[in-house]
Amino acid sequence: MGGGLLEAEHQARYRLALPHVGGKRVLDAGCGVGWGSALIAAAGASSVTGLDLDPEAVDDATARVPDATFVVGNLLSMPFEDGSFDVVVCFETLEHTGDTRRTLSELARVVAIDGIVFVSSPNPLVYPAGNPFHHNEETPERLLAEATAHFANTRLLRQYSQIASLLVADGEVRPSDALPNHAVLPLAPGDDPYSVVVASQSALPDIAPIALFTASTELTNLDTLSRALGAEREELHRDIATHRAELARITEYNDSLSAELARITEYNDSLSAELARVRSEEHTSELQSHHD
Repeated sequence: MGGGLLEAEHQARYRLALPHVGGKRVLDAGCGVGWGSALIAAAGASSVTGLDLDPEAVDDATARVPDATFVVGNLLSMPFEDGSFDVVVCFETLEHTGDTRRTLSELARVVAIDGIVFVSSPNPLVYPAGNPFHHNEETPERLLAEATAHFANTRLLRQYSQIASLLVADGEVRPSDALPNHAVLPLAPGDDPYSVVVASQSALPDIAPIALFTASTELTNLDTLSRALGAEREELHRDIATHRAELARITEYNDSLSAELARITEYNDSLSAELARVRSEEHTSELQSHHD
């Protein structure tokens, strides 16, 4: 995703949180390979902890950000004490857990009472359907309502995808951070593929809007890009179907082994019973011979 819109979308979410991590204990919940954790560490967090379900991702993250701590774990039951962190970010992970309410409950548990949580979700009304790894995408309204059930103060931010045309001074290599954000057409709910909720039990700080820019090379052949993305998604579905078929085969084989084990156990029991009967008859015969 380097240099494309997808990277800009991911970067924007992390950079939204960066002004609030300086000197703080930060948890990157669903850290992946740790490039977001690296941004947090560079922004001056006093400590950075990353959590991810994938051991290989955790290994990559550990190599990428040696000053941070990375842990293999599940967002539905995180291995941290209550109130362990001042800031928690959970970007593009909530939809993978299968349980929004329980995930938010865990995020609320591990953040300090005066801490702040940033959590995002694709908007299923706008975001392309069919991602086989997304189980619980939330609309902006639903995400806000679920967060409000766990935090005293919440704020919804909508993330839009825009095409930009920039005029900058000769020699400038990136837009200034102070560049005003303007849109030819007003931003309106219904065009936002992602939403972010900022939440806390205490008063929320000012959250400044943020925009990141990327090259427009992806737009030169949208048809090719669309076909490539469609082919990739079809391949993911085929892989999942293959894994499910293999799981069904293994399950069926396991069931046959269990049935065979039950048959052998039953046969062994019958042999044991027959052996006991034979020994009883032999004992009876010995007693009769002795009596005679």
